[in-house]
Amino acid sequence: EPSEEPLATESSTEGDAPVEQEQAATPVEQPAEQEPAVQETASVDIVTEEAPVTEPVTTSQPADIELQDSLPAVDMTLDPVDTPEIVSTPPMTVDDFALQTPKLEVEIKIEEIIERNPDAKQVRETGKLGAPAAELAKLPLDGNMLDEYRDLPEKVQNDLLEVGSELVETIFAVEEIDPEVAVEFVNMSPKAQELAVSLKEETLVTLLSYEKELQQSLAEVEAPVVERLVSLEELDPKIASKFVVLSSEGRESALKLKDSTMVELLEYEPKLQEDMLNLDTPVVERVMSIEEFTPKVATKFVEFTPEAQDLTLGLEDIALVTLLDQDIEEELILSALTPESIEKSSSENIPAENKASTMSEEVLNLGDNLRESGN
Repeated sequence: EPSEEPLATESSTEGDAPVEQEQAATPVEQPAEQEPAVQETASVDIVTEEAPVTEPVTTSQPADIELQDSLPAVDMTLDPVDTPEIVSTPPMTVDDFALQTPKLEVEIKIEEIIERNPDAKQVRETGKLGAPAAELAKLPLDGNMLDEYRDLPEKVQNDLLEVGSELVETIFAVEEIDPEVAVEFVNMSPKAQELAVSLKEETLVTLLSYEKELQQSLAEVEAPVVERLVSLEELDPKIASKFVVLSSEGRESALKLKDSTMVELLEYEPKLQEDMLNLDTPVVERVMSIEEFTPKVATKFVEFTPEAQDLTLGLEDIALVTLLDQDIEEELILSALTPESIEKSSSENIPAENKASTMSEEVLNLGDNLRESGN
């Protein structure tokens, strides 16, 4: 087998000048039929001496020598290297970081925090979470009122904040007023709230004692009217409920009447009430002042035409009631009565008592006395 001679380097020292020679082996052509040459790994012995090593001197070679033929092949296969097993480290969490982070000890003074927070102080003292303390500060409530306020449902508390300080103070100051009923009333309409603020305390108490339907009707009535109706309950406890069923025109006419007249008139049937209230106020006042003017007489009167009513009103009270109570037809009344005849029938036209007859009676009495005395 063909072989290649390795490159040998000899170093010799003669005296102080080093000499180094390098020999290159001449490549030998290999037959084409032979197996490829076995490459050997060239080894280089490094001799360490005190003398310096000079650069090798290469001899010039023909330019057509291939690099593969001139240099020995080097096996670049790496031997396996045992590497230590790398164990994956689990990712760090926030808690792990917190464990590794030095803890900062902070002294928290709970009492100071509560004292600075009115809402927290309220919860600690009462055990109840209600309206914000900043809003409560706007209400003129003392300690007892605040306790009563906090006992209310949360929705009622919040509604009271919208009512206004003046009405809230009245609601909690008057023992007879139920705050929940009062809030329900003022929530009926914006006008109801204005009405509640304008009413006297005793009137508001009475109003809140009514049924919800009546409250809602009165909520649309002016405060002076409600005050008047409540004051008339001494004459008729149901006066308010009778008033609210009237038409708007009927209410206006009724309010023009005296208290006693209105109370008496509202005892009539609804239809007769409206018919009477359609009359002029002075007429209603007059006929209702007649003691004998009963609902039956009133019904007959409102059935007359305006002409017959005007004619009969010319009569005196007793004559008017007597005429109406006889149930005479309107046509007959119109034909029998005239303004002239009504004027003559006045009590002012009755002849005065004769004075002569009075003196005659005195003379007769004197004669009787004389006879009795024997003269």
